[in-house]
Amino acid sequence: MVNFSKVFFSKFFFIIMLLTTIYSFLKISMDEKVNDDELYSLIFQSLRHPIRRRILRMLKNDSLTFSKILNNLAIDSGHLSYHLEGLGELLIKNEDGSYSLSSIGVAAIRLMSGVEEETIINAESNNKIKSLKKLALLLICLLIIVLVPTGLYFIGYTENLGGASYNGSSDIRGNETLLYNITFNYGFPHHYEVGNRHINYSNDAPIRNLNFWEEDILVYEINIKTGGEIKTRIHFPNGEFIDESFFNDSGGSGSVSTAEPLKVGLTTIELHSKKSEYVDAGELKVSLQRNSYHKPFFYHGTFLILIIILTFFLVYYYKLI
Repeated sequence: MVNFSKVFFSKFFFIIMLLTTIYSFLKISMDEKVNDDELYSLIFQSLRHPIRRRILRMLKNDSLTFSKILNNLAIDSGHLSYHLEGLGELLIKNEDGSYSLSSIGVAAIRLMSGVEEETIINAESNNKIKSLKKLALLLICLLIIVLVPTGLYFIGYTENLGGASYNGSSDIRGNETLLYNITFNYGFPHHYEVGNRHINYSNDAPIRNLNFWEEDILVYEINIKTGGEIKTRIHFPNGEFIDESFFNDSGGSGSVSTAEPLKVGLTTIELHSKKSEYVDAGELKVSLQRNSYHKPFFYHGTFLILIIILTFFLVYYYKLI
């Protein structure tokens, strides 16, 4: 029984000592944390006020008396006393009455210098960025001025490659009305027939792409002898017509030429000639032409325009303007 009591009390005493040690260690750690928090709070409160920051800067390299600090700040003594008291552990009051920085004050100065240096670096960086933005905007404007007309020119530039033609003709007698019929259709097989006063013609439908297309043209030419006068009317398949009048008094043979889009169906050229001193007042020549047109730089111009659009998007996205 005695041995059991000794063992119990010895273990109980050991537990009590262990708990006491742990409590002391935790209390010391908490006190240090509280002191650290108070120290950081003091530093940041001091750096937040402009007058206190000026005091710390003045004491950075040398100790100063109360009167020298007062003269440099140009404030009343009551305000200075208030700020010196607020700086607390950041300052040391020497035996001669002057003030100097403590180790905490030196740390505060270093912190303040780092923040100010970072601010200066950021300001310089912002100025460089603004300059680069202005330069980039200028280059973009010059690029647009060059690329817009170049792209539009490339898109619009067209080459006429020519093509096949089918011809017919007829004499025009004096004081006569002549009807010349042109029958045109799309289909296969290809067909071409020329008579005295008619043409029958069929062909594949023309190719039409963005940068290449074909077009069927009706071209008629009238050769008029001296003193001759001929009036024409072209009747198109859709019921439209065109009236023209030609007269020659040049003392020799003259000619006129007119081109119209060739339409599917029956097109009639109606001619009325007045009396002429010759049996023949003139001659009608008809040509059915399939011309090919090509835009060799169409996609180049489109690419340039897309670059301009992309440039505008980037300018807007990066807020250069």
